[in-house]
Amino acid sequence: MTLKKLEVCMLIIVLLVVLILCRRRKQNAEKCKGAYDCIIAIMILIAVFIVIHFLFCYQIGFPGSVSQNNNTDLNLTSADWLGFLGGYLGFAGSLVMAYLVYRQSEQINNLTLSEYKPSASIIVQKCVRSTDYGEDDGFAINAIIQTVPGVKAEEYYSYHCVAPINDSIEFEQFQILLFLNIVNNSKAPINNLSFKSLEIKEIGNESRIFEYVNRGKDYNPADGYSDVLPSRYLKRCILIENIPKEIKTSWMTLNFTYGKDFSFSPRILVSKTKGNGLFLLNVSEQIK
Repeated sequence: MTLKKLEVCMLIIVLLVVLILCRRRKQNAEKCKGAYDCIIAIMILIAVFIVIHFLFCYQIGFPGSVSQNNNTDLNLTSADWLGFLGGYLGFAGSLVMAYLVYRQSEQINNLTLSEYKPSASIIVQKCVRSTDYGEDDGFAINAIIQTVPGVKAEEYYSYHCVAPINDSIEFEQFQILLFLNIVNNSKAPINNLSFKSLEIKEIGNESRIFEYVNRGKDYNPADGYSDVLPSRYLKRCILIENIPKEIKTSWMTLNFTYGKDFSFSPRILVSKTKGNGLFLLNVSEQIK
């Protein structure tokens, strides 16, 4: 095989490798794309060097000047190519290093931005029935402030949720009270927090959905005016009226909004049997 054919084959192989790497880059996760980019850049630099050598070696392309003499001006020695190779490797190394610095800077910027992007989560403290309250607890269904049964010192601001009555479904005579903390996990404040609705959707039966809307107005005077500072939390109680007597394994979604066009919808896996409260299937409990 002649040198000309060998260089053409090498160029084709390098370009095929670049195409394969580009395709795999699209299929892999974001965290692997940086490594693919470096390998692709190195392969492209190799291809460029082969093309440059091919053009000079076989005198292809435009001449350097009108008076160029191919027999004398293009007689490149090994020393010439060695000097060019050293300069080219220096250029390639600088280019790859600049890209790595850019990627590192981009990752640091994204990490910094993610820390200041509003992020919230919930911690469920207790889930009780209204019938769990004793006479001394002073439970009132329309009260804005609710307490955990037997613990009057802990007061929770309440969201009152109600669903329309459906004659084909049996509802309990008691209400469900879900006590939780809304935690700000970011370094930026969460402003104008508002609770919108609650939805219970049965797994495997999408037609069985219970939608509870926040009553708002007089029942929720702080709606849209609540702020959560960084690393702080709000104590909230969600009071659910018209709860079905039986709920098979379902996802309960709590829909919040905050700031400008931000939403927050944590989900809790629940179930319920007749006469009992909600069972929270994916929420850990404290060791007694």
